[in-house]
Amino acid sequence: MSSSSIPQFTKLGATNYPTWAGEMQAWLRAQSVWRIVSGESTIPTLPSPPSEAQLAAHDSWLAKSDKAAGYIYLLVEDDQKIHLNSISDDPQVVSSGPTRKPNREGVASVLCARAL
Repeated sequence: MSSSSIPQFTKLGATNYPTWAGEMQAWLRAQSVWRIVSGESTIPTLPSPPSEAQLAAHDSWLAKSDKAAGYIYLLVEDDQKIHLNSISDDPQVVSSGPTRKPNREGVASVLCARAL
C-alpha cells in the first residue's frame, strides 16, 4: 500500500543525514520506487518499432523515476536544494552522484556531501 502524500519525517539538512537516509529509503520502498533510485531497475530499452506493451513499460518506468526524483527533492531543506539544481530530475544521479556508480547503501550519499 502506498500513499502519494509527502511523509512527515525531517527534511535533509546539513547535519541529519544518517536519520534522513534511513527514513528516505523506507519511504521510497513504500512508494515502489527504491529499485529505480538504487539502480537495480533500469529503464527498459525500446526496440524499433516498439510494441504497445514495451511503450507502456517504458512510460511506467519514467513515471516512477519522476516520482522518485520529486520525492527526494521535496525532502531536502530549501537551503540545501542549490546542490541539486543540475541533477534533480534523475533520482539515480541524485542518490549516487554524477561521477559515481549507483550504490545501494543510501539514497543521498551525494546529497549529504553537497549539503555539507
